[in-house]
Amino acid sequence: SKMKVLVFALVLGLTVSSVGHYQKCMAMVACEQLKLNAYIKVKCCQNKLCNTF
Repeated sequence: SKMKVLVFALVLGLTVSSVGHYQKCMAMVACEQLKLNAYIKVKCCQNKLCNTF
């Protein structure tokens, strides 16, 4: 549910924007691991520390 995703985001220390997107500077490996979660839509970029979901 959206509440679980929000709690997950807060636990990770993510920044929450007003449109429901989350952003955290993280390594590509960490971003790729988040992609494995079916409840989170993740966009990983090729540059370091610019990944959002």
